[in-house]
Amino acid sequence: MAAIAGGAGIGDSVVAVTLAVVAEQESKPQITGSTTALSSAPCYRGPAINAKQIQCARQTLAKNALGIGLDVAGFIPGENLAVTVAQVGIGTVSAVNSAANGDSTGAFGSIAGLQLAALAPVAKSAGWGVAKSIPGIGTILNVGLTGRDLYNAYNDYQSCLAGH
Repeated sequence: MAAIAGGAGIGDSVVAVTLAVVAEQESKPQITGSTTALSSAPCYRGPAINAKQIQCARQTLAKNALGIGLDVAGFIPGENLAVTVAQVGIGTVSAVNSAANGDSTGAFGSIAGLQLAALAPVAKSAGWGVAKSIPGIGTILNVGLTGRDLYNAYNDYQSCLAGH
């Protein structure tokens, strides 16, 4: 504070105070007792988080990899019989996986997707005008379900970091 009395500007004082606060914060332990708005668990900072991040990433990947992989596989384009069979198979496995994990929204979404995949070749061979829109509807459905699964994976990761 002597700098202020000696004629230094307010900006110099702000810089000095800021540097003092930063130095004080850096001297504190890496794991603090501070909390986030979403959790009462400690916030992890600095090098101590690396092991926790890796652990949580592995846990999240183990829980969500199959579902997200099936979502990505659901984007296989094409209208021939082999692609239709693959899409129906992927939709069936995805529905079973979602149901086994207690995700009823994902299960019903997968069932709707596999029905669209199975309906597309039937509609095309019957000459229905709606046949052209079925792949687009399926893609929109798959984008929504994939986004939902990615969001859930992010929440699982954040929950793990928070200690839940």
